[in-house]
Amino acid sequence: MRRAVTAIGLTLIACGGAPQVDTAAEAERIRVLDQRWLDALAARDFDAMMVMYAADAREMLANQPAIEGHDSILAFFQALHARFPRFSHHFEQRTITVAQSGDLAVVTGTYRFIPDSLDPQNDDVGKFVGVWKRQDGQWRLALDISNSDRPIPLPVP
Repeated sequence: MRRAVTAIGLTLIACGGAPQVDTAAEAERIRVLDQRWLDALAARDFDAMMVMYAADAREMLANQPAIEGHDSILAFFQALHARFPRFSHHFEQRTITVAQSGDLAVVTGTYRFIPDSLDPQNDDVGKFVGVWKRQDGQWRLALDISNSDRPIPLPVP
């Protein structure tokens, strides 16, 4: 009996018996979730943003240590809003790649961050990578990395 089960398992593997993932459909799900995250940020609805994060999520922003976990990420966005109440942002997704396994997805793109919408020339532009993973059957943002295209200002000698 054991040999029969093993033979059936090997046959399924050889014939592509593992479930096929519709990567295009999953990429569309990620696109929608990524947009919901952006919409929640624009609305300053940090609770709506946080439900999209994985339990062990990390934000990795330029020129500062990684921000790890829900509480720290929430505190960061609350402090951002307190410091820059009129901030605005624009993100443009460039690529969404879903692993054949259907458990990881990577979004890349560009951003523009304006600390004060009354002074749009004072902005930052750069690129980002978002890594989404399946957690408890749901897509969750696990890692968000962004960094500026602008040079780091050097001290005046």
